[in-house]
Formats: sequence, structure tokens, C-alpha cells
Amino acid sequence: MLIGESSRKRRKSTHAPNGGVKRTSKRLANKKPSIFVSNSGIRNCNRMFWLKNSLMDAVKLWDLAKKLGFTYSGDEDDVIKQINFLENRDQQCNLSRKEGNETID
Repeated sequence: MLIGESSRKRRKSTHAPNGGVKRTSKRLANKKPSIFVSNSGIRNCNRMFWLKNSLMDAVKLWDLAKKLGFTYSGDEDDVIKQINFLENRDQQCNLSRKEGNETID
């Protein structure tokens, strides 16, 4: 094997199948995926979850209350809205306490 042939073989191995040259950034090649999630990221994700699911929780809570014998002589949607309001208020108070702020009335 000649010296020139071995270097040609090496050059061929660095080319992409379409004839282009493969280029990888050393910065990207050495970068490891981050497994760190910030506290604010978690809080934001939890907030989005509760915004999407709070109404269903209020409906389930009212269904449970009816099974336990609670009654309401008005529109049940009003009860569900009030339960949802109270649950959201409680969550805001809990977040404020955890962050060291005063409670929301």
C-alpha cells in the first residue's frame, strides 16, 4: 500500500454519502444533555397543568359531594364555577406561602 492511497481512503471515510464533507461541531459533540430542570420550570409546568385540569377537578368534586348528599337549588354550573374559583384561590395562596409572600385574600 502506498502512502497516498491510505490518505485517500481516510479522506473518503470523512465524506458524507451525498459527496459533501461531514462537519461536526466540537462544541455540540462534547455537549451532554441537561437533566437539570429549574424550580420555575416546574412551577410553570404545574401551573399549566392546573389551568387545564382545574375545571374537571371541580366537576368531579361536585359529583362526589352529590353522592355524599349535598344539594343545591340553583344551577349546578354555578356551584362548579364557585368550587373552581375556591380551588384556584387556594393554589395561589399555597404558591404565595411557598415563595414567602403574604397570602392573597
